Amino acid sequence: MLSHVIHLAPFAALLAFMYVGLAAHVIRYRYRHRLALGIADDDAMLRAVRAHANFHEYAPFGLLMITLVTLVGGSSILVVVLGATLVIGRVAHAYSILVAEPRTQTHRWRMLGMICSFVVLLVSAVFLLWQWLQVSP
Repeated sequence: MLSHVIHLAPFAALLAFMYVGLAAHVIRYRYRHRLALGIADDDAMLRAVRAHANFHEYAPFGLLMITLVTLVGGSSILVVVLGATLVIGRVAHAYSILVAEPRTQTHRWRMLGMICSFVVLLVSAVFLLWQWLQVSP
């Protein structure tokens, strides 16, 4: 079981790099536009802040759920699929907010991001409950 945790490591590392990148984007924008706090009715600043905040809202919980799946006996294949799905979802969602929507007003990337993130959370939750039911008296 614990040996499967190593399969989650590259996904956690990729998400950490992405988190720092999104935070750096907000910091650079604040510095360039002299925005110490808030968004000052600036749509690009709002998008940068929301891309970072949404990542912060979903990525850690997704990683926690996948880690629990690993610790209670999830296979390395399941861990890899869940990890890859979470990374794809978070990349798609950030891309949607920062790049796609300001130009095209399409929500398909955001929908893909949310679907991937929800799939990770729901599959993990079902797996964890199933495992609990297997060992409960």
